[in-house]
Amino acid sequence: MTALSSMYLRGMRQVDMAKELKVSVSTVERDLSKLRAQWEDASVYNFHSAKSEQLAKIDEIERAAWAAYEASRSERRKVTHFDEQVNPRTVTQRDDAGAGDAKWLDKISWCVEQRCKIMGFHAPKEVAMTHSKIERPLKELSKEELMMIAQRRKADAALAVESEVLDDIYGGDETALEVEAPE
Repeated sequence: MTALSSMYLRGMRQVDMAKELKVSVSTVERDLSKLRAQWEDASVYNFHSAKSEQLAKIDEIERAAWAAYEASRSERRKVTHFDEQVNPRTVTQRDDAGAGDAKWLDKISWCVEQRCKIMGFHAPKEVAMTHSKIERPLKELSKEELMMIAQRRKADAALAVESEVLDDIYGGDETALEVEAPE
Protein backbone atom coordinates (compact mmCIF):
# COMPACT_ATOMS: atom_id res chain seq x y z
CA MET A 1 0.00 0.00 0.00
CA THR A 2 2.89 2.41 0.62
CA ALA A 3 3.98 2.13 -3.03
CA LEU A 4 0.40 2.78 -4.14
CA SER A 5 0.01 5.76 -1.83
CA SER A 6 3.30 7.20 -3.05
CA MET A 7 2.20 6.87 -6.68
CA TYR A 8 -1.21 8.36 -5.88
CA LEU A 9 0.28 11.32 -4.02
CA ARG A 10 2.61 12.01 -6.95
CA GLY A 11 -0.47 12.29 -9.19
CA MET A 12 0.13 9.12 -11.19
CA ARG A 13 -2.78 7.86 -13.29
CA GLN A 14 -4.50 4.66 -12.13
CA VAL A 15 -3.69 2.87 -15.39
CA ASP A 16 0.01 3.60 -14.90
CA MET A 17 -0.18 2.48 -11.26
CA ALA A 18 -1.75 -0.80 -12.33
CA LYS A 19 1.01 -1.40 -14.92
CA GLU A 20 3.80 -0.64 -12.48
CA LEU A 21 2.29 -2.79 -9.71
CA LYS A 22 1.32 -5.53 -12.20
CA VAL A 23 -2.32 -5.60 -11.04
CA SER A 24 -5.64 -4.73 -12.64
CA VAL A 25 -7.06 -1.19 -12.67
CA SER A 26 -10.01 -2.41 -10.55
CA THR A 27 -7.53 -3.63 -7.91
CA VAL A 28 -5.89 -0.20 -7.91
CA GLU A 29 -9.31 1.48 -7.55
CA ARG A 30 -10.28 -0.83 -4.67
CA ASP A 31 -6.93 -0.36 -2.90
CA LEU A 32 -7.10 3.43 -3.36
CA SER A 33 -10.58 3.40 -1.84
CA LYS A 34 -9.23 1.49 1.20
CA LEU A 35 -6.26 3.86 1.40
CA ARG A 36 -8.50 6.95 1.40
CA ALA A 37 -10.66 5.38 4.12
CA GLN A 38 -7.54 4.75 6.23
CA TRP A 39 -6.42 8.34 5.74
CA GLU A 40 -9.84 9.62 6.71
CA ASP A 41 -9.94 7.45 9.84
CA ALA A 42 -6.45 8.60 10.80
CA SER A 43 -7.33 12.25 10.29
CA VAL A 44 -10.50 11.93 12.38
CA TYR A 45 -8.54 10.19 15.12
CA ASN A 46 -5.73 12.71 14.96
CA PHE A 47 -8.20 15.60 14.96
CA HIS A 48 -10.00 14.30 18.04
CA SER A 49 -6.70 13.51 19.72
CA ALA A 50 -5.33 17.01 19.03
CA LYS A 51 -8.60 18.56 20.17
CA SER A 52 -8.51 16.58 23.41
CA GLU A 53 -4.90 17.54 24.02
CA GLN A 54 -5.63 21.24 23.57
CA LEU A 55 -8.64 21.02 25.87
CA ALA A 56 -6.49 19.33 28.52
CA LYS A 57 -3.92 22.14 28.25
CA ILE A 58 -6.64 24.74 28.65
CA ASP A 59 -8.02 22.85 31.65
CA GLU A 60 -4.58 22.93 33.26
CA ILE A 61 -4.20 26.66 32.61
CA GLU A 62 -7.63 27.27 34.11
CA ARG A 63 -6.80 25.19 37.21
CA ALA A 64 -3.60 27.19 37.73
CA ALA A 65 -5.44 30.48 37.17
CA TRP A 66 -8.11 29.56 39.74
CA ALA A 67 -5.42 28.61 42.25
CA ALA A 68 -3.56 31.88 41.65
CA TYR A 69 -6.79 33.86 41.94
CA GLU A 70 -7.70 32.18 45.23
CA ALA A 71 -4.17 32.79 46.54
CA SER A 72 -4.45 36.46 45.61
CA ARG A 73 -7.78 36.67 47.44
CA SER A 74 -6.46 35.11 50.61
CA GLU A 75 -3.46 37.39 50.89
CA ARG A 76 -4.03 39.38 54.03
CA ARG A 77 -3.02 42.97 54.32
CA LYS A 78 -2.36 44.69 57.59
CA VAL A 79 -4.22 47.95 57.76
CA THR A 80 -3.06 50.40 60.40
CA HIS A 81 -5.53 52.99 61.56
CA PHE A 82 -4.64 55.85 63.89
CA ASP A 83 -7.66 57.02 65.79
CA GLU A 84 -6.84 60.50 66.99
CA GLN A 85 -10.41 61.17 68.06
CA VAL A 86 -10.34 58.59 70.84
CA ASN A 87 -6.75 58.68 71.87
CA PRO A 88 -3.91 59.99 69.76
CA ARG A 89 -1.82 56.98 70.67
CA THR A 90 -4.46 54.33 69.92
CA VAL A 91 -3.43 52.17 66.97
CA THR A 92 -5.85 49.63 65.55
CA GLN A 93 -4.59 46.88 63.30
CA ARG A 94 -6.82 44.51 61.41
CA ASP A 95 -6.42 42.03 58.61
CA ASP A 96 -8.19 42.77 55.34
CA ALA A 97 -8.95 39.98 52.91
CA GLY A 98 -7.84 40.90 49.42
CA ALA A 99 -10.40 41.22 46.66
CA GLY A 100 -8.27 39.06 44.38
CA ASP A 101 -6.24 39.93 41.33
CA ALA A 102 -8.52 40.48 38.32
CA LYS A 103 -5.82 39.34 35.87
CA TRP A 104 -6.51 35.75 36.96
CA LEU A 105 -10.22 36.18 36.22
CA ASP A 106 -9.26 37.42 32.75
CA LYS A 107 -7.16 34.28 32.24
CA ILE A 108 -10.05 32.09 33.41
CA SER A 109 -12.37 33.89 31.02
CA TRP A 110 -9.84 33.30 28.22
CA CYS A 111 -9.84 29.58 29.04
CA VAL A 112 -13.62 29.39 28.85
CA GLU A 113 -13.62 31.28 25.53
CA GLN A 114 -10.97 28.99 24.00
CA ARG A 115 -12.77 25.88 25.20
CA CYS A 116 -16.02 27.11 23.63
CA LYS A 117 -14.23 27.78 20.33
CA ILE A 118 -12.59 24.36 20.24
CA MET A 119 -15.84 22.59 21.09
CA GLY A 120 -17.70 24.51 18.40
CA PHE A 121 -20.07 26.49 20.58
CA HIS A 122 -19.31 29.54 18.46
CA ALA A 123 -20.30 27.81 15.24
CA PRO A 124 -21.87 30.20 12.75
CA LYS A 125 -25.61 30.38 12.82
CA GLU A 126 -27.58 29.96 9.63
CA VAL A 127 -28.43 33.36 8.27
CA ALA A 128 -31.12 33.79 5.66
CA MET A 129 -29.62 35.84 2.86
CA THR A 130 -32.07 37.91 0.89
CA HIS A 131 -31.77 40.07 -2.16
CA SER A 132 -32.70 43.70 -1.68
CA LYS A 133 -35.59 43.49 -4.15
CA ILE A 134 -36.71 40.01 -3.12
CA GLU A 135 -37.71 39.35 0.44
CA ARG A 136 -37.30 35.56 0.36
CA PRO A 137 -34.14 33.67 1.34
CA LEU A 138 -31.88 33.04 -1.65
CA LYS A 139 -32.13 29.26 -1.24
CA GLU A 140 -35.89 29.51 -1.88
CA LEU A 141 -35.51 31.42 -5.17
CA SER A 142 -36.00 29.75 -8.52
CA LYS A 143 -33.14 29.33 -10.96
CA GLU A 144 -34.60 32.08 -13.15
CA GLU A 145 -34.77 34.52 -10.23
CA LEU A 146 -31.18 33.75 -9.26
CA MET A 147 -30.01 34.23 -12.86
CA MET A 148 -31.83 37.58 -13.00
CA ILE A 149 -30.09 38.70 -9.79
CA ALA A 150 -26.71 37.51 -11.09
CA GLN A 151 -27.16 39.36 -14.40
CA ARG A 152 -28.23 42.52 -12.59
CA ARG A 153 -25.20 42.33 -10.29
CA LYS A 154 -22.92 41.67 -13.26
CA ALA A 155 -24.29 44.73 -15.06
CA ASP A 156 -23.96 46.85 -11.90
CA ALA A 157 -20.36 45.70 -11.46
CA ALA A 158 -19.54 46.47 -15.11
CA LEU A 159 -20.99 49.97 -14.77
CA ALA A 160 -19.01 50.55 -11.59
CA VAL A 161 -15.76 49.43 -13.25
CA GLU A 162 -16.48 51.54 -16.34
CA SER A 163 -17.15 54.55 -14.14
CA GLU A 164 -13.88 54.01 -12.21
CA VAL A 165 -11.91 53.66 -15.45
CA LEU A 166 -13.37 56.85 -16.86
CA ASP A 167 -12.64 58.65 -13.60
CA ASP A 168 -9.05 57.41 -13.74
CA ILE A 169 -8.63 58.51 -17.35
CA TYR A 170 -10.39 61.86 -17.19
CA GLY A 171 -10.00 62.61 -13.50
CA GLY A 172 -13.74 62.85 -12.98
CA ASP A 173 -13.97 65.79 -15.42
CA GLU A 174 -16.92 65.01 -17.70
CA THR A 175 -16.15 67.95 -19.98
CA ALA A 176 -12.83 66.35 -20.87
CA LEU A 177 -14.71 63.67 -22.77
CA GLU A 178 -14.52 65.30 -26.20
CA VAL A 179 -14.51 63.45 -29.47
CA GLU A 180 -12.38 64.73 -32.32
CA ALA A 181 -14.10 64.83 -35.68
CA PRO A 182 -12.27 62.98 -38.42
CA GLU A 183 -10.72 65.25 -41.07
